[in-house]
Parts: sequence; C-alpha cells; structure tokens
Amino acid sequence: MQNQEQLLNSISEKITIANISNLDNVRQLRGCFAEKLFQAEKKVLRCYGFYVLPTVKAYSFRSNKRAGQCRYSKNLIEINTKFLKIPSHIDYVINQTLLHEYAHLLNWHLHRDELLSMKRIPHHGKTWRQCMRFLGLEANTYHNMKLPLCKDVLHYTRNEVL
Repeated sequence: MQNQEQLLNSISEKITIANISNLDNVRQLRGCFAEKLFQAEKKVLRCYGFYVLPTVKAYSFRSNKRAGQCRYSKNLIEINTKFLKIPSHIDYVINQTLLHEYAHLLNWHLHRDELLSMKRIPHHGKTWRQCMRFLGLEANTYHNMKLPLCKDVLHYTRNEVL
C-alpha cells in the first residue's frame, strides 16, 4: 500500500501535457490534474480497495468538439489541449472532463466482465452513471465549451503581433 505522497507522485509521473508552450502553465495543469485524480483515487481505495492509476495524456486532438476520451485497454485518459488553452475552460476540463473520463476507467475496472459480455459496451450506461455519482458529479455526456474558429484565432494573433 502506498502512502499519500507516493500515490500523488505515482499519479503525477503518469501525466504528460503537450502542445502548451508555457512551461509554468504545464506544471500548474499537471499539478491540478494530479490533485484531482489523487482525491478520486483515495475515494476509490476507501470504497473498493484498489487504485485505478490511469495514464493521462493531454495533446491536441483533430476534433474540435471532443474534450476527452478514455482507452480502457491502455488504462489511458486523453484530454484535448485545445480546451486547456482557453482560460475560461480550464476549470471545467479539470473538474468535469478529467473525472468524466476517470469514471469510464473506474466503470471498466469494476464491471469489466459484465461489459465484455454485452454485444455493445454502453459507454454512458447505468454503471458509468453510478461511477459519476460516486465521484460526486452529474452524469453529463456532453459539454458546452466552444473553441474559437480558426479564422478568428488567426485574426486575433495577427492583430496581437502587429
């Protein structure tokens, strides 16, 4: 059994953030992700007796709509850094998107055999919704974050440089 400091370090070591140029922002985001997952892991350990310990990779997705995704077989959470570049979206990504994807992994760890026996895995099914409630969140499947249009971003950048 790991002590709390070892657990926090284990979580932090498994977080990589790409496509954000400011190193201080990367360190701060990594710390926020680690702290949020640390709290979730403590809760899971208390209730279920195990850790999920996901790997988290944040990078720029091709999609401008998907904020995150989970890969069960790799115990991996992926976060779209396009949303992390907009200050008004950062709290939502940390407090909602990260834990939304964590709930998918928790659901997989708790109900793997049951999920595999189904013809189609219900990604936002009853057991996932239970995991979301366990984490203290509403079981929302969509976000309402918007990214600026590329044209707007280019225009803004050009004006800023001039």
